[in-house]
Amino acid sequence: MKRMVLVSVTVAALAGSADIAAAQGLNLYIPPDCELDMQHFLVRNAALYVKAGTEARSPEQRDGAVQDAHRVLLDALEAGEEGNASVWYFLGRNYTLTSDLAGADSAFRRAEALAPDCASDIDTHRRFAWVPLYNDGITAMQDGDAEAAATALAEANKIATTEPFIPYYLASIRLQEQNIQEAVGLFKKMVEMGQSEGEYEEAYLISLFNAGRLHHMSQQWDSAAVWYARYRVVVPDDRDAITGLATVLEAAGRIGEAVTAHDTVMAHADVVTALDLFSTGVSLFRYERFERAIRAFNLGLEKNPYYRDGLFNLTQSYFGIANPSDEPEGTEPTPEEMEVRQEASVEMLAAAKRLTKIDPFNESSMRLLAAAYQMTGDQDSTMAWLERIEMLPYEVTVEQFQPSANGYQLRGEVTNLMEDPLTIPGLIMEFVDAEGKVIESETFGGDTLDPEEAGSFQFDLVGEGIQAWRYRLNRD
Repeated sequence: MKRMVLVSVTVAALAGSADIAAAQGLNLYIPPDCELDMQHFLVRNAALYVKAGTEARSPEQRDGAVQDAHRVLLDALEAGEEGNASVWYFLGRNYTLTSDLAGADSAFRRAEALAPDCASDIDTHRRFAWVPLYNDGITAMQDGDAEAAATALAEANKIATTEPFIPYYLASIRLQEQNIQEAVGLFKKMVEMGQSEGEYEEAYLISLFNAGRLHHMSQQWDSAAVWYARYRVVVPDDRDAITGLATVLEAAGRIGEAVTAHDTVMAHADVVTALDLFSTGVSLFRYERFERAIRAFNLGLEKNPYYRDGLFNLTQSYFGIANPSDEPEGTEPTPEEMEVRQEASVEMLAAAKRLTKIDPFNESSMRLLAAAYQMTGDQDSTMAWLERIEMLPYEVTVEQFQPSANGYQLRGEVTNLMEDPLTIPGLIMEFVDAEGKVIESETFGGDTLDPEEAGSFQFDLVGEGIQAWRYRLNRD
């Protein structure tokens, strides 16, 4: 995970319309603003009760009117008026008076399905219910009270069907609570509202990306791939979406698509990092797409030429072409195939030389150089390096090199390969930038180790610009 999925919330209270604001302040009843069939006497009675409940001056008066409205509306449904939009319309409005917003939402949906021309009027009464809750939630967020904000916004979310900021801000709170499942559902709800421009553009894009990232974090690979792909339609050059899509396709076992996605990573080498390219190379190497892997490693090394693992893997990729393991027994390569292998051997030798300059006392690195000399037909150099490996008194192995809170951390060990105790000579570990300039250096070694004993070393670095490491003997 390279990008934090927590959203940065900048909020502004959303005011209601003038009519709603006035009605909220004065308990005014707003008559239906669309054509409804109110001929049935139970519907007319319900409308009167809803009006009385809206304009009530005391809780007792309102509760009585609301109960009467609910009773006659249920009677209307039992009398066969379930196809009458006005019954559901007033049932929805009555539910808002009792703050049963889930019930109101359900009733309003039924009403709108039966009377589409009432959609705007119904939306007004939805807003009548959710605007105060939304504003309470925003105020609580501004005050840093996440619990109160979540309560208000969750309630508003039950009935608000047109305001994308409600699920968006509620999702951000759920995310901070580590409620990933609910957060991803809310981000997806915001996206599906389809409002992606103007004041909603940033929230829309964050929600779209986060839907992919959260599915990724939850190891729901196929779902993550869908959402990353959707996001890339809108933001095709986003580094995290490009690399994330390749990662989840690979994890899902969709290798053909993953290879194509890794090609996309390489096509965007200008926006992805060297580590992204090295990771792509490793994946392609694992699929035995050696030519593609070589391209990825070389692109990464253009950004960070001294990165040991990149050079090591590049050398192995050339070896995979120069010495194919899947050649049928008894077959002879064609002249064209021999030319390809020879070219790969030459490139392998060049890469292996670079590798051993950085990592000169590591047996794996040295064996790759010996193999490269053998592939190019230089038997004298091959034997010389094999003898150096046999006579190697100690081996240096860097086990970890990764970013830390303050810079980088490197951890490794030196192993005595001799049959007698050995004092490890002083070695200098240099930490370099992408141009090879030394940013920091540390000395290690000097310990006396028993046969096959390993001594560890660790460096915590704070220098800016560090990209890679290399080491050498201290000849002072």
